Amino acid sequence: CLIPARLWAHGGKRSYFLTAEMDIRQLVTRLVWMEAGVNSMNIEMGGLSDPEERRVMTAIGVLAPLPIRFAQAAGWTVARVESNVRRQQATWPPDAVIVDYVQLLAGGIKAESRAQEMSYISRELNKLARSANLPLVMVSQLNRKADERGRPQPSDLKESGSLEQDADRVVFLHGDRHKAERQRRA
Repeated sequence: CLIPARLWAHGGKRSYFLTAEMDIRQLVTRLVWMEAGVNSMNIEMGGLSDPEERRVMTAIGVLAPLPIRFAQAAGWTVARVESNVRRQQATWPPDAVIVDYVQLLAGGIKAESRAQEMSYISRELNKLARSANLPLVMVSQLNRKADERGRPQPSDLKESGSLEQDADRVVFLHGDRHKAERQRRA
């Protein structure tokens, strides 16, 4: 989910990243590793080599001036997301907004089911994107059926409500674990 923000920022586009899942420090650390091309497991396994340390320092210098802003959105309602994006538009107009991940937002309404609440959240975020005239990426989790089948489809979006209907485009980033497992056995 950091990849689009990083690519847009490298292209001079302002990315506003709302994270309901991870701590901002964790996200920035991942962004640095990604930019440096360093596997974070290397640190856990005993540290970085000298060349990796230099790449990390270079990555920090490259990333520091890029137009990416982060906001911790854990526990936010969709109305708070909208208010926050509108405030950003007035002070630092983003070219794109990323919400990671949408199932952790609250609708702020009484709904009979989580699917109805997710439908409300999806509709409101879709309206926000259209009225603000900017792309809004909603990162979503998949349900377990996608893992069993191997290849996800729009109906696999967890608690989807109407996410797949409201989206202009649904893109899946996934690894085929079953294929990798078959190749390992061969």
